[in-house]
Amino acid sequence: MSKKNRRSKSPKGHTTSRKNQRSSNTPDLLNAPLPDRRAMEAIMQRMFSDGDVAEDSLEAAQQIMYDAFEAESSGRQVQLAKQALERSPDCADAYVLLAEHARSLDEALHFYEQGVAAGARALGDDGFQEFEGHFWGFLPTRPYMRARAGLADALWASGRYEDAVGNYQALLRLNPNDNQGIRYRLASALLDLQRHDELFELLEQYKEDDMADWSYTRALLAFRQEGESTSACRLLREAYKSNSHVPDYLTGAKPMPQELPEHISPGREDEAVGYAAQYLPAWKNSPGAITWLRKTLHVKLAEPPQRAAPSWSRVKQVLSDLPQSDDVWEVELASLGDSHDGKLWMMAIANATSGEVLLLDMMDQRPKDAEVWQQLLQVMRQPETGEPSRPTQVQVTRKTFCRLWQPKLAQLKIDCEVVAALPLVDSVMTLAGSSTDMLERIHIASDSAEGYPDISSLPQSVGEVWQADVRQLASWIEVDGQPQRPWIILVANTTDGLIYTTDLTQSTPPPNWLWQGVQKAICQPAVESPHLPGVIEVSSDEDRRVLATYLEEAGVKCVVAGQLEQLDEMLDGLTDRLAGSSGPRPLLDSPGVTEETLGKFFRAAADFYRQTPWRSIAGDTIIQVECDALTSGPWFAVVMGQSGMSLGLALYEDLDLLCRLLTGDASDEENARRTSALSLTYGEAFELAGKDIDALERHGWQIAGPEAYPTVMRVNPGLAIRVPLKWELELLQACLECIPKFLKDEQAYATSSAQRPLNLKLSVVSQA
Repeated sequence: MSKKNRRSKSPKGHTTSRKNQRSSNTPDLLNAPLPDRRAMEAIMQRMFSDGDVAEDSLEAAQQIMYDAFEAESSGRQVQLAKQALERSPDCADAYVLLAEHARSLDEALHFYEQGVAAGARALGDDGFQEFEGHFWGFLPTRPYMRARAGLADALWASGRYEDAVGNYQALLRLNPNDNQGIRYRLASALLDLQRHDELFELLEQYKEDDMADWSYTRALLAFRQEGESTSACRLLREAYKSNSHVPDYLTGAKPMPQELPEHISPGREDEAVGYAAQYLPAWKNSPGAITWLRKTLHVKLAEPPQRAAPSWSRVKQVLSDLPQSDDVWEVELASLGDSHDGKLWMMAIANATSGEVLLLDMMDQRPKDAEVWQQLLQVMRQPETGEPSRPTQVQVTRKTFCRLWQPKLAQLKIDCEVVAALPLVDSVMTLAGSSTDMLERIHIASDSAEGYPDISSLPQSVGEVWQADVRQLASWIEVDGQPQRPWIILVANTTDGLIYTTDLTQSTPPPNWLWQGVQKAICQPAVESPHLPGVIEVSSDEDRRVLATYLEEAGVKCVVAGQLEQLDEMLDGLTDRLAGSSGPRPLLDSPGVTEETLGKFFRAAADFYRQTPWRSIAGDTIIQVECDALTSGPWFAVVMGQSGMSLGLALYEDLDLLCRLLTGDASDEENARRTSALSLTYGEAFELAGKDIDALERHGWQIAGPEAYPTVMRVNPGLAIRVPLKWELELLQACLECIPKFLKDEQAYATSSAQRPLNLKLSVVSQA
C-alpha cells in the first residue's frame, strides 16, 4: 500500500493535504481513523534529535504538537497548537494545524504564511544550506515543508496560481526525493496553466514514476501537443495497462464517490478515483480529450442512474389528484427474440382510445414486474406529450400484472382487465421487431448492388405511391460500446402502409445508397412480389435526379414532396423505441422553443464555457437572480466546475435547501423531496437529443468544444425531470450572459439578448 498527498477541498473552502484528512471536517473513509503520521515523528525525534537545529523551547513546542496531532477533538488540537506557540513562536506545525482548522481561505493563508516564516526562522540560513537537496530526511525540516506545501495549496485555491507553482517548485528543489508527493500537485497545476514545456521537464525528472498521475498525464500532454497521433494513442494505451479504472471516472461511466480514498494503491480503483479528482479539470479543459480517450480505449457509456421508487402512499396522493380521462391504456411486455448479446425485451404502453404510443422501451434483459409497474405510474405522472392524467382502464395480457396491480389501481379508480390481445401495442411491437433486426445487422454502407434483375421487365402497379428517403436517426444507439447515430434508408408504400426496405449503416452512406434501397424494394421487397410503383416521392431535388436516372425509362415518376408524412411517422416511432425512456429529449420539442430560441441559447452557452467563470468564483458562492419580467423568483445560482467534475450552472428556487446541499447537511431524501431547479451541464454530443444536434449542424451554431455541448434539464420536487419550458430556457440564457459580467465588475444590473430581453438584478448571497 502506498499513500500520496493530494490537493482536496475542505468544507470551509481552503485546501488540506490528504495526509491531514483526520484533522479536517470531512469524515474519514475508514471505519477507524488512522493515527496522524506526523505524530509518529515524535519517536524519531527522541531517537535522532541532537539539538543543533532547534532550541529547547522549540523542541518543547514541537512535543506539544505531537500530542496535538493525536488529540481526538478539533477543539483540543487547536488548544494545544496555541499552547505550542506560547512556548515558541517558531513552531511551524502549530500554524499548520491552525490553518487546517481555519474558518476561511483567507485565514488559512494567513496561518500558512506565518508557519513558513516560523519554519524559516527555526532553520536559519545555515539550515537551508546544509539540508537543501534532501530536506525531508531531517526531522527539523518537516514542519517547514508542511507549512510551505499547505501555503502552496491555499495559494492555488485562492487563484494565485503563479505563486502556488513557485512554491511547489521550491519544495522540489529542497527535496527532490519528494516524500510529500509535491510533483503530482505541480503536474496538475502545470496542466491547468498549459505550461507544457515545464510539465514535460517535470515528467522527465521523475520518468521512473509508474503511478497513474504520470502515465495518463503523459498521454494527455501528447494529445494536447500532437492531437490523436500514433504516439499519443500509444501512451494512452500504456497508461491503460498501468490502471484500467481511470477511463471510467474520466468519462463519467462511473460516478465519483462522495469522499476521496485515504490510501492510494497503484493499479487499483482508489488510485483511479484520486487521479480523476485531481486531473479531471485538465482533461475537461483539453478540447476533444475525453472523446479521444473514450474512442481509443472503447470506454462504454454510463448506465442511467437507478433511483429508489417512492412510497406507494406518496405516489397514490399525487396520482389521485390527477384528472381522470375516459381512455383505455394497453400495457405489454414481450420478448423480441435473441440478439448477439442475449434476449431482447420490449415494454410498450399505448392509449387505445387516442391511438397514441405513450412509452416504448427496449431492454437487454427482462425487467422485474415492479419495474414495469413503476413505468406505468411514471407515464401517468410525466407523459412525454400531453398533460398528466389517469386512464379509466388498463388492459394487459399477463394475468400476473393484473393480479399485482389491480388492488392499487382500484385505489386510483382505475379498472384492470386481462384481454386476449392488445391491437395497438401488437402493431407497435411488429414495427419494433423489424427495427431490432436492423440493429442486429448495422453495417458499413456499400456502393455494390449486384444480382437484381432488369427493372424494366417487372410488372407495374401504376396506382401505388411510394416514399423513399435516407436520414440520420435522431436517437443515439450504442455500437461496440460507442455512441452512434446511424443512417437509415426507408422505402414504404403509402397506399397500404407496407415497408418494402429498411437498412441501417453506421458510416456516412455513399451518394448512390438511396437508389440501392429503392432497387432492393423493387426487386426484393420485404413483402409482396417484385414490382414497380407508379410514383416515388423523395425529399429533395437532388434525390429526384438520382432516382430519375434509373426509373424514368421504366415508367416510374419521381417527384419532390413537401413532406414525407408516412416515413416521418415510421421514423418517429423507431426513434422513440431506440431512445427509450432514458434517452435525451429534444429542447425543440418543448412548447414555444423555436430554432431561433435554441440558437441564441447555444451561443450563450458557448460564450459562458469559453469564459470559464468557474475559475473565478468559489463553488459555494451563491448568486441571487431577480428578473422583473418573471413572476417567479428570486432564483439562486451556483457556478459549477471548480472541482472539474461537472461544468455548468444551476439555478435553485429554495435558498435554504441550496445552502444545506452545499454544506452537506441535506439528506438524499430531503434533496429528492425539495429540489426545484434548472440545471445546465456540459458534455459530449451524444448527451443531446439528435433533433437538437441536427438543428445545430444545419445552422452552424457555436459549440465551444467536443465536450462542451450544453445539456439542460428542469428538476421538480421528487426528482421529476423534464425539458425546460421556453421561459425557463430564456432565464437560463440570461444568466449565462450576465453572470460572467457580474463576476468581472460586480455590475448589479444586466440585460440579456434573449428573444424578449430580460433585465436581471444580481447579488452575492451572504452566508454568515
